[in-house]
Parts: sequence; structure tokens; C-alpha cells
Amino acid sequence: MRQPDFSTLSPRTINLSTLRDVRLEMAHVYREVDAGRLKSQEGTRRAYMLRQIGDMIIAAELEKRVVELEERCEQQRVEHGQRALPTRLN
Repeated sequence: MRQPDFSTLSPRTINLSTLRDVRLEMAHVYREVDAGRLKSQEGTRRAYMLRQIGDMIIAAELEKRVVELEERCEQQRVEHGQRALPTRLN
């Protein structure tokens, strides 16, 4: 089956800054493959990249939360006159 020529279309602007954005784009890729507008191999590549982006969003959110917890804990230690914890290693 011959693939349609999409070279004349302007590229889509895709926001991938949240997990919801990544999920919606992954669903779009799935529908494109299912409809035959995107080769399965290309769909697999895109889904893999989207998964990696999703994982990085999760990791960044967890890192942010850990830093906030560390800062809150340190502030409470200072308020109660306790010794400070050692600074982070990195």
C-alpha cells in the first residue's frame, strides 16, 4: 500500500510539557498507525520517544518534590534549633 505524501503539509505544533500532552500525542500516533497513515515501525519509534519524554517529566516532578521536602525539613530543623543535615552530595 502506497503511503500518502504529507510533505506539502505544515508540521504540527506539539506541546509535550505534561504527561497529558504526551498521552494525547501517543494516542494520536496510535490512530495514525491504525489508519495506515503512518508506518508501524515509525509509530513504534515515536511511541518510544514519547515514553522517554513521559519518564523524564515524571523524574523532573519527583526531583522537584524531593527538593521541596528537603527544604521544608531543613527549615523545620532551623526553627527548632536542631543541627542542619549535611548538604546534598551533588
